[in-house]
Amino acid sequence: MNNTPGPWKLDSTSSVYAEGGSVLVHVTPHGPFAPDKEKAEDNARLISAAPELLRVLKQLLDDPTDSDPNNIWSQAYEAVAQATGQPDTRIGSRQS
Repeated sequence: MNNTPGPWKLDSTSSVYAEGGSVLVHVTPHGPFAPDKEKAEDNARLISAAPELLRVLKQLLDDPTDSDPNNIWSQAYEAVAQATGQPDTRIGSRQS
């Protein structure tokens, strides 16, 4: 796979940036079939979380018997929280 490496960051204009500042994508609610502003922002958030989601999923698949399973599952929950924009509300979870 030859994608731009993460992490990718999201800004307040729904632009997704690679490390170094280059714009990867700008999700915009324009055009007749475009999503509304809130959905565009959610789409941009999901796109920006893709590298971390992929990294954690690959780690889970590569080593399902990880010696520290709580660590990888914590990373998975954090990646999902990043993708959804919802806080990780598990008891004892790290809050950003």
